[in-house]
Amino acid sequence: MNWIKGSLLIAFIAICAAFSFKRVYVGLPTSGQITMDMIRAELGVPSQANFSLVAARNGVYAPLNPYSPTLPPATGQVKLSDWYGYCHTCTTIYTHTVYIADYHVGNQGFVSASAACTGNRDYPQTVYSSSSTLSAGATLFTLSSGVYYPFTVSDTDQWIWSNTGTKPIQMNGSNTISTVGACGYTVNWSFEDNPPSSGRTLLIYKNGSLVVNTSNTDSGSFSCDPGDTIRVLLSVSLFEGYANAVTITGGYTFSSSNSSDTDIDTGTITPSGGTVNILVTINN
Repeated sequence: MNWIKGSLLIAFIAICAAFSFKRVYVGLPTSGQITMDMIRAELGVPSQANFSLVAARNGVYAPLNPYSPTLPPATGQVKLSDWYGYCHTCTTIYTHTVYIADYHVGNQGFVSASAACTGNRDYPQTVYSSSSTLSAGATLFTLSSGVYYPFTVSDTDQWIWSNTGTKPIQMNGSNTISTVGACGYTVNWSFEDNPPSSGRTLLIYKNGSLVVNTSNTDSGSFSCDPGDTIRVLLSVSLFEGYANAVTITGGYTFSSSNSSDTDIDTGTITPSGGTVNILVTINN
């Protein structure tokens, strides 16, 4: 008889596990029903132990988690509703906005990182994560009626766009981020030579190839893909005493200046994306 009971118990656990993926429990609900037993379970207090809300608030059973999105009042009486949203194992819950390609057939993702970068981002979704940056390995949840559920997308490649860091991220078939991508970007450059003089040259290399070569005040732009390298070289030989400066902002930060005839060379750099601005100035 005992083995029958054991088999039934195992079968019951297996059935529960099979359906558990539909609902992910992250802390106590933020609304709706909340009970003493739910609070007890969240704190890890055995069911046979004495339990009171005031003692729980005072950390008698376990110190309260300071990273919980909500905490009961530090003093005074404690109600069941004061425990809404408490999470004993959370670090910090961050709110993010991500964009999918379409609502049809579930949440449909973009087919590629490039599509997420350039596609129509008309379908914002609010998601929650313990990751503030949405890096690889982070998990995403949605919140409905006080319960957290896995956020997933149905497209094969499962790329979505994240406002956190303005980047494409790829899901791996679950609610876990597998890849963080990058977008193509524009490099804007400007060369100011005051007063104009020959022998002072701005050179900009992209992936080792020369794309800008000018000795006159000028400006322009060019496109880069993720992972492209850039090198900026300001040649000022034989022009000591001038104020020379190279400043880069945006997807890469660089600043160097001198008043000698020493060239300014950034070396090979790899911007992280976003618009990159290169400002080069020479002033007498």
